[in-house]
Amino acid sequence: MHRIRYMSVNTFNRLISKTVRRIGKLRRLELQGQYGTCGRREFSSLTDEENSKWKNWFRSHEYQPIWTPSPVSKLRNTDQLDRLSDSVLDNASKCLVLQLDDITYCIQDFNRRLDVPTTVECNFMMKRLNAFMNERKEFSTASYRSYIIWKKMEHCVDIRRDLRHNSVKSQYHYSLPVPNRDTYMEVLSSQAQGDSSGIRTDAAQERAMNIARKMEERYDEGHWDARPDIAVWNQVLASWAHSSHPEKSFEAAKLLKMKIGQNADASSFGNVFKACASTEGDARALELARRVALRVWDDLKTSPLISPPSSPDHEHALERGSYMIAFALKSLQLVGDGATRDETIKSQFDTACRLGLVNSHVLLALKSVASDKILKDLLGKHIANEAEAIYHLIPSSWKVNAKANAWGW
Repeated sequence: MHRIRYMSVNTFNRLISKTVRRIGKLRRLELQGQYGTCGRREFSSLTDEENSKWKNWFRSHEYQPIWTPSPVSKLRNTDQLDRLSDSVLDNASKCLVLQLDDITYCIQDFNRRLDVPTTVECNFMMKRLNAFMNERKEFSTASYRSYIIWKKMEHCVDIRRDLRHNSVKSQYHYSLPVPNRDTYMEVLSSQAQGDSSGIRTDAAQERAMNIARKMEERYDEGHWDARPDIAVWNQVLASWAHSSHPEKSFEAAKLLKMKIGQNADASSFGNVFKACASTEGDARALELARRVALRVWDDLKTSPLISPPSSPDHEHALERGSYMIAFALKSLQLVGDGATRDETIKSQFDTACRLGLVNSHVLLALKSVASDKILKDLLGKHIANEAEAIYHLIPSSWKVNAKANAWGW
């Protein structure tokens, strides 16, 4: 005769809860099999790396119900997003934007189940958009979409704060996608990227400034991940360097002085010199860029940055030193022929030789601004050769620290 086993009330409740969770998981798997995973990020269980076949998970014809306007969506003031040439990435990023938009309007609707994306998923989508910009050179459309994703994530921070302040309990309270350090760097990188086709946008630097100001605001509120350091301000300076604003040289120099100060590295100065060298406009804008370039070089000469290398930190600060010197030389195109121009060219090239930062870009910039007399004084008999040939003939001490990096500098 078998004995009847009794269970306690707590054991019974745990069993019921476990069964309910299993049913819910099976239901979610069923829905994912029917509607897909909407381009979400998944990892390999063995390598913990992003699955290279993530694009195949999203097929736009399976998501037609998503794009059907609902009574709630008709009332929204949604952002108009231009279409990307990559239809898979276009649909996946639009779906993510709609999911973030649902949080704003339906977070307190406890009877509606929301598909809340995670911070990792949002960061991964920004990373894919940045890679898309590098591949297809569609700068304005992809960078604006990254900015919209970040903007809606920032709204989630305010939503979570309001829920906590009003003591509202929500099942999504701790799962909202809020920005972290990776989020800020990805969205800033999207605003700082240039376009090799020559197309520039005035909106990118304004968006980059808005992101940096929001980081300062979040940091004051106690979000330590949002501390704007030199890497953040260098991205903002890069966005100004790619701008077509007539006074971008002055704005970049002001940012360098007020936000970075003595912590400036070679990338910081290089972005300011690039803003000066690429200035276009009337005589007033060109004169302003000329004065800024000469003033920034005078400040750089007294900076500890171009002192002889003495520590690993100093070498890291000069990682993009060739970039800095090349655009410092190019900015001298704004300076008229005369003693000031010749002396500055010699000073800049002597600094590059002393620090071992001479590469092909520096030599090309030198040949574009220096007269034949100055070139003969600096390069001697190699003046008639091309930049690539000169690079192999100059002393090795001139190029010992001119390391190639991801930007070709």
